[in-house]
Parts: sequence; structure tokens; C-alpha cells
Amino acid sequence: MMSLTMQQRIVMNFLMWICLLLALPNAVAEEARAEQETAERETGHYALSIGSTEVMATAQNITRVAIAKPEVAEARIINERELMIMALQTGQTDVLWWLEDGSRERVRVQVYAEPDPILRALLAKVVNENESLHLVWQYGQPMLHGYVDQPQLESLQQLRADFPIINISQVRMIAAEVATLELEMKVYEINRRSLRQLGLRWQQSMAGPAFGIISDWQGGGTFRAIGETAMNTVPGQEALLNNLPAGQYGYLGWATSFASTLQMMQERGEGRVLATPKLRVESGESAEFLAGGEIPIPQITLQGATQVDFKNYGIYLRVAPEKLADGRIRTQVISELSQPDHGVAVQGVPGLRTRRTETMVTVAEGETLVIAGLVSQEDSELHSGLPGMGSGVGRLLANRDQQSHETELVVFITPRDLHKQRIRNNEKLAKQEQFWRAFSALGCSGMLDFSKD
Repeated sequence: MMSLTMQQRIVMNFLMWICLLLALPNAVAEEARAEQETAERETGHYALSIGSTEVMATAQNITRVAIAKPEVAEARIINERELMIMALQTGQTDVLWWLEDGSRERVRVQVYAEPDPILRALLAKVVNENESLHLVWQYGQPMLHGYVDQPQLESLQQLRADFPIINISQVRMIAAEVATLELEMKVYEINRRSLRQLGLRWQQSMAGPAFGIISDWQGGGTFRAIGETAMNTVPGQEALLNNLPAGQYGYLGWATSFASTLQMMQERGEGRVLATPKLRVESGESAEFLAGGEIPIPQITLQGATQVDFKNYGIYLRVAPEKLADGRIRTQVISELSQPDHGVAVQGVPGLRTRRTETMVTVAEGETLVIAGLVSQEDSELHSGLPGMGSGVGRLLANRDQQSHETELVVFITPRDLHKQRIRNNEKLAKQEQFWRAFSALGCSGMLDFSKD
């Protein structure tokens, strides 16, 4: 038993020595790493522009200096405890120096080029115009961050194309507010006769060239080639001829007049208002309006069943406004007026008489667009005569009354931007409040006499 115990001790001692031998390299490495950390110390990071310098002071005397990339920066010992670093060209390098106790220190130097003054001015203008955009210069590179809308982002991208040094990776685009537009529409059906009388009507004819020979022996206008009351001539022509002395004269020229009449006439019963809708829609979307009814149209399917479809009739308007970048509003308008026509009925289902127009127009906000030209004509004829009379005598004794009625559909559309309208209303309220405050500050409750000093 005693010999077995001695063997165990020998084995245990042997294992302990093996463990110590295995742990010795790790301990040596840790000690070397600690010594290295103690010997070399990083003192900071410097960013210098080309041509600038930086002076660093040490607690001990400097014995030696080394630089990794001499073309990027230059290090000089000014005195025993001061070191000057001068930036030469863009890049990055490390500067090391040894102290008298054997330790060393290291700094990392980043050299950048000074930004273009034009670029600085442009970026300053961009940031001033947008409060949510911020500018940070990092090692001579401008970095923008913040939120912009679509047009501003496109401007920044164009600026970056001219100056690739700009960093806009942190710029985010915000969703642009969609404008809400209101379209005030009025649909009128006006008698064509009344519509013709509303406007500027020029006369239908004018005099052409005139040629004549005058030969007489006695003055006066009674027996002249052109009398004093001649038609289709200007009054000055008779005066010219009447003042000529007796004799023979020739005349060749153009004497005419051109006149216009502005007729502003409003008659009752010559027109009617069909619809006055107001539609609100977002920019780029469409809105529809229908005032009328539906006509049932029966159809027979392949299986023999009866299927009823409905066809709309009445006043139909479809608008698709879009606000442009310059503030104007481009609108696509489809207007249609239809009514049942029993004269073309098929199996008891009447047809439809339709007046339709489609257009695209751009107007300023608040301006009125007028669509006209949808003309409808209705002719009627009434015959009356004695009953029992033949065609020959009856036609002589009969009466025939013919009537023709023309109407024209006129559509007025006025687009408005609700946001601008709200701003205008707020400005009016602010002016009203300002006026009321100024009036209240006068301190009078009745009439104020401004004639007294």
C-alpha cells in the first residue's frame, strides 16, 4: 500500500509540472502584451487640412520619431518635449515617438483637402432654405442629413453629380402633401338665339371698290352720278362730290365703313340651369357627377333567361384635375348630356340622344373654363286645314306651321386649390382682426372727429 501511495505522488507531481510547462507560454505572452501596452500608448486621432500643422507636448523628453507615410505628413521635433506634425497631402498615416523611459506614443493623422468655396456657398444656401436639413463637415467631406421633398431631393442629386464629394446617404424623402382641389361647375342650356345676341356681332357686309366718271356743267346734288342720299357709301363721299366744281372728273378708290355692335341682352325663359355641382378631389384623381336616371334594357342570355341592364342618362360630368409644379391646374373634362328618344324605340325601349365632349385644358387657379358647342336642334311642323277637302284644294286652304328650336349646352368649370383658399381666408381674418384691434385702440364709442387738431 505504501509503494502505491508513492507512485500516486510521483504521478501527481509529474502532472503538475506538465501543467506548469503548458501555462508558462501563456503567462509569458500576457506579460509581453502588458509590457507592450505599457510601452506603446495611443494618444489620439487628428484631422488636419492640407498645409495645416499640429503641435503636441509630451511629459518626457522625446528621443526618436517615426512616421508610416512620409508623403502624407511630416513630423519634426521642435524641442525636447514638443513635436510638430504638418499635413502634406490627403491620406491617413501613423506618427510614433519614443520617450526617454523606453515607452512610445502613437497618433493617427487624417489629412483632407479644404472644400471648394463655391461648394460651401451652395450648401449653405441649401441648408438655409430647408430647416429640416443639416450639414456636417467630416474630414473635409460635407455630409447632409435630414428630410426633404421630391423636388429638393432631385436638386441635391444634381448637386452631387457636380460635386461627388457630397454625401447624401442620410437624406430621407418625405411624402409630398397631395393637394385637394375643388371644382365648381355650372351647366346651362341656353337658347341659341339668345346666345348669339350675347357678344360682339359684326355687320354682315361692307362696300367694295367704287369707280365712276363725273361730268356735268352745273353744280348741285340733284342730277349727279351719286346723289346726296346714295346707299352703301360713307357720308363724306357725297360731301366730296358736292363740293366739286362743274366739269369732268374721274374717281377710283375704296369707300366703306366697318361697324360693330356689342349686344348684352338677357331674356327670361331663354335658358335654364341644369346642374351646379361642387366636387372635391385629390390632385391626380378623378371625380364623377350624374344627375338623371337609368333606362332598363332587357336582354336574352344564351340560356334563354332575361337579363336586365341599365343605361344611364342625364347630365354626366367626369373631371380629373392635376396641380402642376407652377401652381396651374390641368383638368381633363368629359361632359355628356343625354335624354331618352322615343322616336327610335326598339321593343318599347327608347334610344338616347347624347351630346358629349372631352377635352384637356390648363388654367390658373381660380380661373373659369368654358366648354360650349354642344348644340341640340328640334324641328316641329303642324298642318291644319278643312276636313274632307282634296289634296289640291285642301292644300290651298290648309295652314302649315314650322318651328325650329336650337339649344346649346354650356359648361363653366372653376378649379380652386383648397390649401391656397384656406390661406387667403386666414389672411382676411388676420386683416379683420388687425383692423378691429386698431379700432379698439382708439378708445371711442361713437363718431370720431378728425377735423380737430
